[in-house]
Amino acid sequence: MAAATPATPAPATANPGASAAPRSTAPATPTAPAKPAPGTQTTYYLQAGAFRTEGDAQAMQARILMLGLQSTVQPVQVNGSTLHRVRVGPFKGIDEMNRSRATLSNAKIETTVVRP
Repeated sequence: MAAATPATPAPATANPGASAAPRSTAPATPTAPAKPAPGTQTTYYLQAGAFRTEGDAQAMQARILMLGLQSTVQPVQVNGSTLHRVRVGPFKGIDEMNRSRATLSNAKIETTVVRP
């Protein structure tokens, strides 16, 4: 005679066809990034170099001007010596900045994105 094994009761569920986690059949909709509040838009600049001599900075500024972009030369003190930063901008939006960055890149001018 075979030994009887005790039966294990199945867990009780209110609705056997339902799963524990609710499922949505609607596709997930991506949310648009929040736009900054009016008057708080980020301003960007592109730095096209930092030069020891003002003449080198002005030469870079002239190259940028020939591309139709505005730039400034800013003298700054770094570790006791003066550097002349060449900055392009300001740009009110990232799209405008990226277009100018592509123009500079096509002219073999490397840039770095900076904020004021």
